[in-house]
Amino acid sequence: MNNLIISILIGLVAALADIVPMLIKKLDKLFILSAFTMWLIIGIVNTFFRIVDNSILNGLIITSLFFIPLSFLIFRQDNSAFFQICITTVILGILIGFSSGTLIK
Repeated sequence: MNNLIISILIGLVAALADIVPMLIKKLDKLFILSAFTMWLIIGIVNTFFRIVDNSILNGLIITSLFFIPLSFLIFRQDNSAFFQICITTVILGILIGFSSGTLIK
């Protein structure tokens, strides 16, 4: 399978994992759209951009770089959920790195 398609699928799985709880909580549609597009883009970028050779660490670094600007807005909007969102971001970043390192050749 084409590496681009695999990277889109990796991002799509991460996006769905992140937005399902948001849909259940009936959060604002723009927050959901923002999270969905962020994970989709991270899935693609992580596959084609290497900062370090370790794919898991690479996924964590790239995800963190994308998340840092959003973290200020998230903290301002709902600081009680900030820690949970940070943990979810770290876990999904590691999983994206692992998946891309395993599936992309």
